[in-house]
Amino acid sequence: MPQVEFLAYSPLDMKKFDDFLVNGIRDGEGKFIKDDQDRLVTGVIAWLLGREIPRARFFSSPADDTVKVFVSVIEFTEDEIVPWMRRVPGFHEMVRQDGQIGLTPDLNALNGDMPLQSVKPRPDLDAIFEERRKKIDSIDFEKHNFTREKFLEALKGVRKTDVGPMLDEIKADSNVDVVEVRSEFRVKAATT
Repeated sequence: MPQVEFLAYSPLDMKKFDDFLVNGIRDGEGKFIKDDQDRLVTGVIAWLLGREIPRARFFSSPADDTVKVFVSVIEFTEDEIVPWMRRVPGFHEMVRQDGQIGLTPDLNALNGDMPLQSVKPRPDLDAIFEERRKKIDSIDFEKHNFTREKFLEALKGVRKTDVGPMLDEIKADSNVDVVEVRSEFRVKAATT
């Protein structure tokens, strides 16, 4: 039976976090880089899709807000809670680990009376998640040299998997780009 999980994190840099969330971390050729545990950094949305999360909603504060908060509400079907820290490749490098969610020189700098009132729904991220979920559901895995399960493991960045050749094969065969780079989220500075 599905359960709903609420998660909140404080990104170190909201723009870089959004890029990571949607696009993963890629090298100059557009290939996913590996993290310190030898896993491909495919991003949060790809990782959630690899877990076969059926529904997800996302919320965040604006990039320039004094409070830096990212919230996800996901429906999961696993038998246990799956923590994100150290499970999502590259995630721990993108978020604060000390519990702080903002810093301001003065209480008057808060947006109104509620420090979290700047956290708003992110329909853009919701739509990307849903679009990519539908693309995966449309793939006929019997046409490929890998199973759906192997593809989902690779999307999560599991060690000794390489989602790149699988994505290339799917795109060549079905003209479906499951994790295309979304340029509107790209941070101009190199992220490694």
